Amino acid sequence: MNHGLLIFFLKFQVILEFKIIFLLLGVNGKVKSNYQAHADFLVLVFKELMATFAKEVIDTYPELIPGNIKQTSCETKREVAECILSKILDKMNKAHDESDDQVMNYSCQLLQWGVHFLSFEDTAREGDITRIIPNLKKAIPFFISHSKLSKYLVECVNYILQYEFASPLNKMRILEGSFINRRGGVGRNVEADLIQEHSVRHQKELIRGLGANKSEAAIKRITNASNLLSSIISNFDESLKVPQKGPHHTPSFNQDDVKIIRQAIEGVKPFRYTKGRTCRSFFFPSTKFEIQKATILPIITKIKERIERGLMLVETDADDEVDGIPTAD
Repeated sequence: MNHGLLIFFLKFQVILEFKIIFLLLGVNGKVKSNYQAHADFLVLVFKELMATFAKEVIDTYPELIPGNIKQTSCETKREVAECILSKILDKMNKAHDESDDQVMNYSCQLLQWGVHFLSFEDTAREGDITRIIPNLKKAIPFFISHSKLSKYLVECVNYILQYEFASPLNKMRILEGSFINRRGGVGRNVEADLIQEHSVRHQKELIRGLGANKSEAAIKRITNASNLLSSIISNFDESLKVPQKGPHHTPSFNQDDVKIIRQAIEGVKPFRYTKGRTCRSFFFPSTKFEIQKATILPIITKIKERIERGLMLVETDADDEVDGIPTAD
């Protein structure tokens, strides 16, 4: 589901201008094949934007931080931090889409999207089943904005409907079966469907290697041995110290890159209201977390009817890519 959120976030030129500056070859719009590069890029821009916004809030409300904050107890510091965070979230929500300043509106939206994306990732890592359904419900407006026929929208609605109409025992099975911890340890859970996708990809590679000898018996034999073959290859590479092919982009971000982003954001001053300011080079979309019931009800009804008939959307590569993303070539 995080792939779908990244596809939506990376559609806008404000973020992509940084991508061109840094010549990020790994951030090419193909999110599914290079997820981590896109995620790192988005999180970096989000963190610098959030730091700028927090500084603006603290400068506006200096009374939030006592003068002797360093000498106060840990409990007092925690209360001050919670008060500042509450003020940041409140101002971020109020500034969102309430003025004719598109730059400020877009920046506030990007902050909300970034918080939602990080919440998705944290929910998966921690295996927090209490946040699954709220996160999915919050994600519906994003998937509708991307495409009303998006496979991510269908999967999202299908998961919610399965949970809502299941018995209490099956509800718990659905939630607890969403994550897997293969290696143990705290905060090392991964999505169960992601593990399944990797398994299917390995099986497809083995089937492709059969060449012209594709018979039902050969395919069944090779797919049954896919996990064992994957383990043998992994151990062989580890013995020969063959470096694993990672999903991260090259080169990675350094302090100079962070400084460039920080200076660019400070130059724009995105959180200072300027009447009539527009986002150049692209049409500004207004994507709110709250959407009208009359808009979403027909879409969900059609998806529900399609699922009841056993008809699911065909997965396409276009659903995992960002249309028109600039390249660094």
